[in-house]
Order: sequence, then structure tokens, then C-alpha cells
Amino acid sequence: IDAADELRDSGRFDQAIEAYQNIAEKNPMLTMVGIVMGDTIRQKAAKEPTPSARAPLYDRAIALYQLALKNEPENDRARIELAMTLMQKGSLDEADRALDAAVGFAGGAAAALVEVEDAGAH
Repeated sequence: IDAADELRDSGRFDQAIEAYQNIAEKNPMLTMVGIVMGDTIRQKAAKEPTPSARAPLYDRAIALYQLALKNEPENDRARIELAMTLMQKGSLDEADRALDAAVGFAGGAAAALVEVEDAGAH
């Protein structure tokens, strides 16, 4: 993973994406690899000069975030990255719903924690 991160950090997005794909194929349950690969693809999209070149990259990143959420529904980072990518793509209504889901999920977890703490106080 460190080598793939170095490739990404040096702007060698295609090589980084390939390295992350190899890692993901060998370790399909590592949700974080898909999220980092989605982020790398999103960074690559931001460097593209035209919306038509960016759109398929954003779609690919969105699919990775959705897969991460399918495997790990409570992953706040995947929810936020999904919302950011949808916003960058220009899908503002979808981005708003994704952000509401992220905030709602986090709020629900916080409410459950308060209930547990209150039950322990009695």
C-alpha cells in the first residue's frame, strides 16, 4: 500500500490506480483500498481539462465508494467521499442526499451512544 500511496502522492495516478487494483484483487475485504483508489481516481479527474473527460472518472470513483458502503455501511469516510465526488461531478441533488445520509448515520450513532451512556448512569 505504501508504494501505491507514493505513486499517488507523486501524481502518477494511473500507476497508483493499477497498484491499488492489484491490492484490492488480492484482498477484496480491505474496504479502505477501494476508498483510497476512489480518491486517487477523483484526483486524476480533477486534472482532466474537460467535463467529458472527468465524468467517467467520477463515475468510477462513485462506484468504488458505493461498493465500500455496500461492504461497510457505517464507513463515514466513504459516505463523505461519495458526497464530495457527486458534488464535483455536478450531481448536486445526489450529493445533498449522500451528505444527509452521512450526517444522519453519524447522528444516529451519536444518539445511540447517548442512550447507552444514559442507561449506564441509572
